[in-house]
Amino acid sequence: MTQDASEVTWDEPSSTGGSPIHHYRIFVTERDNAANVARIETSSNRTTYNLKTPRAMWGKDYLIMIQAINSNHKISLLSDPAIFSINDPLKENQKAQLPSPIIELSALDSNSQKISLSWTSVPDASDYKLYWDRGDNERKSKFYPVITSTHGKHYFTLDAKNTNNILGSKSLTKNGGTFYFKVSYLSKR
Repeated sequence: MTQDASEVTWDEPSSTGGSPIHHYRIFVTERDNAANVARIETSSNRTTYNLKTPRAMWGKDYLIMIQAINSNHKISLLSDPAIFSINDPLKENQKAQLPSPIIELSALDSNSQKISLSWTSVPDASDYKLYWDRGDNERKSKFYPVITSTHGKHYFTLDAKNTNNILGSKSLTKNGGTFYFKVSYLSKR
């Protein structure tokens, strides 16, 4: 948003523990100094928050994790950490942010039991993350993480063991389905 504030957004959990989400807890910590964790309680169930980023945060990388709390005070597991950087406009030699190259993704083999994917290797990548969307017309399109680390490999096979009973299910075998995938990578820098 501005140098002094960043908008943080997230998806509502797929399971809310039997009652609606009441509010969220946000954990923010400096990437290289996990000793100090800021814990923020939101005042509503909105899936967005304006995070203040004072000058002391400029030029540093942070990890942010979200936790849902439902109306019965049941607490969800923490989300996977997201990494964000706050640029320092006062640094004279600040490096320009280069756009990520487009990663070409293709299915090598697919049937109702498995989907084998491969994507273009990025020389600067230390690791890859894979996301998918079932492509249902009944709900809004959302990408969900399938795997948060491929250990540097640029291929992955989805099967009934790692896709929450979607692949290999009787419904998919009988009716087929459309899936959308995207890949992101973590830079070595």
